[in-house]
Amino acid sequence: MSAVREYCDRAILINEGKISAQGTADDVADEYLKLFNKSQGGSQGADDEKRWGDGRVHISEVSTEINRTSIKIKVALTAGNDSGMDDVVFGYKLTDSDGHLALGGNTLNCQQPQHLNFKKSETKNLVFSMPNILGNGTFSLSGTVRLSDGVTICDDWRNMAVFGNARDEGHYPVVAPATLEVL
Repeated sequence: MSAVREYCDRAILINEGKISAQGTADDVADEYLKLFNKSQGGSQGADDEKRWGDGRVHISEVSTEINRTSIKIKVALTAGNDSGMDDVVFGYKLTDSDGHLALGGNTLNCQQPQHLNFKKSETKNLVFSMPNILGNGTFSLSGTVRLSDGVTICDDWRNMAVFGNARDEGHYPVVAPATLEVL
């Protein structure tokens, strides 16, 4: 599915000889993962459109702190009561109001990459900090808790937080990472 997400704009999911989903590569890849996880005993969340997964590790809290210079994303992950979990990866993405990806990351591509290991019922608090390179606009935060196999989804939560980013400048792009030096 990562190849579909990376190389395709649109996709079709065929299940039992019938088209069961079509649309953007991200949406169809998510539908495939839902289908795969359901066949492996995973369960759907209360709101199938926003949240799904097998729940073995879930997002229990989320908050954002945004100011002119920095962004902090705080997430609490909690393991279920049945058993611990090893090799868990948490990823996040920020999309603009049109649904376009502005930025994202995970516990493996940050400055201190790591797989997360959980004991039964354990909660881990994660804080992702980064410079605020976002332009004017409203942004939506989504998160995914998955196993390192890249297929097993424990909790996928779309639009778990929404926030605005205001800039003084009249026209500002979605992301503005450049610095300026006048010589």
